[in-house]
Amino acid sequence: MKKAKEGHVYMKLDRMKKVSGGAAKKARSLGVHRKVALAYRSRRLVGGVILLCVAAWFVNKNLATRDVEPKCWFCSAGEQAEAKGVVTKTECVSYGAKARTNEYRVEYAYTVNGRTYTGVGFQTGYIVLEKSPVTVDYSVKDPSCSCIRDIRCAADNAMFTVLFGLPLVVIAILLVVSGARRIMRALWVIEHGSVAGASVGSITRKTETHMTGRVGVWRTAIKWIATCSFTDASGKNCHVKVGMPEGLLKKGDEVKIVYDPGMPENAIAIGALPWFVKTDPPLAR
Repeated sequence: MKKAKEGHVYMKLDRMKKVSGGAAKKARSLGVHRKVALAYRSRRLVGGVILLCVAAWFVNKNLATRDVEPKCWFCSAGEQAEAKGVVTKTECVSYGAKARTNEYRVEYAYTVNGRTYTGVGFQTGYIVLEKSPVTVDYSVKDPSCSCIRDIRCAADNAMFTVLFGLPLVVIAILLVVSGARRIMRALWVIEHGSVAGASVGSITRKTETHMTGRVGVWRTAIKWIATCSFTDASGKNCHVKVGMPEGLLKKGDEVKIVYDPGMPENAIAIGALPWFVKTDPPLAR
C-alpha cells in the first residue's frame, strides 16, 4: 500500500456482521469522541438520523395536538350538518418566503341546539379576519367535532400527519438501530480485533451511474475493488474487499487489516479508517 494514500482506501463500516463476542479482553481502546465521530461512516445511521429530522419537521409543521382530539379525526366520514359560525381569533403560525405562503390558525365558534362550540382550522395564503361569518360543517353524532368549509381542518391535518408521518418515523428508527448496531460491531473489531497483513489479489472495476444535482444530468463514477487475502490465527484463509480510487493498489501489495478472531469475515482495512481513529495502545498501521 502506498503510504501517502492510505487514508483514501475505504471500506463501508455498516457491512459488519454479528461479532463473535466471547471472553476476549479489550486489546485497545478508542475515546468516546472518536467513537461518535466514526459513526458518520455508517450510511444507515446517518440516513436514519436525517430521516428522523425530516419526520420531526413534518410532524411539527402539520400535527396540532392541542387543536384536535382523536375522536374528531374521522368525523368527516359520518353524517354532517351545517351551521353558521363566526371567526373569534386569527394568528399566523408559520411565515413563508412570501405573504401568500403564510399559514394562519383560525379559531371559530358556532351554536348547535342552543349550545356553543369552538373549533380550529388552518388557512394558507390569506388571513381570515376576526368576526367574519363562516359556514361550519359539524358531525351530527358529535357536534363538538367540526370544520370550517373551504378551510383545512385540524382533524384532517392530524390524521394526514399520522398516516404519512408514522411510516417515516418507523423507517428512520429501523435505520438508526441497524446502523448503530453495525457501527458498534465495527468498534468492537477495532478494539478487540487482531492485526494481520493481507495481500492484494484480484482487482475489479465497478461502474455506477447516478443523477447529479441537476435534473436529467447523469454522471458515471468508476470504483475499484481490491480483494485482499490474509491468514487468521487458526491458519484459515480469509478475504476482505477494499474499495479504492483508480491505481491506488496493485496485485501483490500488502494491506494491514484488523479482524474479529472469532469471525474473520469481519475485517477492516486499517488504511480505510479515518485519520482520527487512534487507539491506546496504537493500532498498527
